[in-house]
Amino acid sequence: MSWRRVRTTRRSFLQSSDHGSFHFDSIAARAGFKEYRGAEEIPNLHEHPKQAKTGGTWDHNTFQEANKLFASAQKPFLGFIFTSTTHTPWIIPDARWNKYTSGSDRDKFLNTLFYADWALGQLMDAAKRDGYFDDTIFVITADHANEFVEQAEHVPNQFHIPLLIIGPGVKAGIDERTGSQVDIIPTLIDLCGWPTPYAGLGRSLLDDTRMEDRAAFTVRGDVMDWISKGEWVSHNLDKRIGSSPTLPDARATQMQEKLLATYQTTIKSQLNNRFLPNAAR
Repeated sequence: MSWRRVRTTRRSFLQSSDHGSFHFDSIAARAGFKEYRGAEEIPNLHEHPKQAKTGGTWDHNTFQEANKLFASAQKPFLGFIFTSTTHTPWIIPDARWNKYTSGSDRDKFLNTLFYADWALGQLMDAAKRDGYFDDTIFVITADHANEFVEQAEHVPNQFHIPLLIIGPGVKAGIDERTGSQVDIIPTLIDLCGWPTPYAGLGRSLLDDTRMEDRAAFTVRGDVMDWISKGEWVSHNLDKRIGSSPTLPDARATQMQEKLLATYQTTIKSQLNNRFLPNAAR
């Protein structure tokens, strides 16, 4: 099966923020999404609309609009949803989701998680009702960790985010191998059984070979990190500026070399358009 033969018939991008937030409208078009919805194009299903000064629309509204598009799509389809409720100012539609009551920012954030979890559950129920749940792969993840990270001096904690993959061929369980967002696309290619050429930094999370080489390349400001299972090093392109407390120097040097090699490969590939050459478009 070639890449052309698995091309999706519907590609939908929805975001709970305002239409032009983060330039997602331009990014979605550049990425090949044919349908785009920002908050302004999404109907409100809650009794109280989200106030304009808080930005965007409620997650439930976005999920249900997505369900309409997915349920009516000819298969295969691709959908991307970006939600906003679990961001500042951490507000919820009404007291129904006010589970944590101290009034602290952390509890307000937890209440938005409580609401977002409910809204996601409503999407899953709708997908089952409308008949596409059983043959759809759902990927649920975050773009960054929340600001209430505990023990932030342990660098991996600053990048610890959820990743749930639900779909045909995915066994229930918890996998603690190290990965990052760049591993999602090759994982989907693996799950779908597409023998298609792929250029990128990621590796399928279903690939059990070279487990000792699994790592995440992360960036925070002008600092880069190389994170593997139980180990990490940090570098600012001038020198190594940190590492796990008990990491032997020889191992730290080895990880640093991988970090710098990944950085160099990424920059050169972007500048020379090696990820997606023009001829392949």
